[in-house]
Amino acid sequence: MRALCVLVVLAALGGCGFADSGAGAAAVAAQKAQEMKQAEALKASVEQQLGHARELERDRMKALEEANR
Repeated sequence: MRALCVLVVLAALGGCGFADSGAGAAAVAAQKAQEMKQAEALKASVEQQLGHARELERDRMKALEEANR
């Protein structure tokens, strides 16, 4: 009797689209993983640009100090 109840509940859930929600959740998770990769790449790019800007500023300050001597 218990097994029959479980089968009825599973059939009802399958009929209402509950089984499809697993596939939807997997698609959303894959999309979020891709967004995280893109965010990490953007972060690395911004950090690289900031490092380059710091180097340029350091070189400029050094040139100014040498010019003021």
